[in-house]
Amino acid sequence: MLMGSHIRRGEINTMINTAMTFYLFIALLGVIIISIAWIFFLTQRLNKLSSTLREVLINYTKENKE
Repeated sequence: MLMGSHIRRGEINTMINTAMTFYLFIALLGVIIISIAWIFFLTQRLNKLSSTLREVLINYTKENKE
């Protein structure tokens, strides 16, 4: 056997399944955290872009009024 004669085959399968479930849970948690951080990053970039466009439009309208 793998770790001595007192561990049965079903117990080894249960241990492997538990470890795989744990690693899949950690991987899913990492993907969720990375996606949330990416969304925050993109929204900050969009806010910066929209404020820049707003300033350009305000300056353009001020120049055309004069």
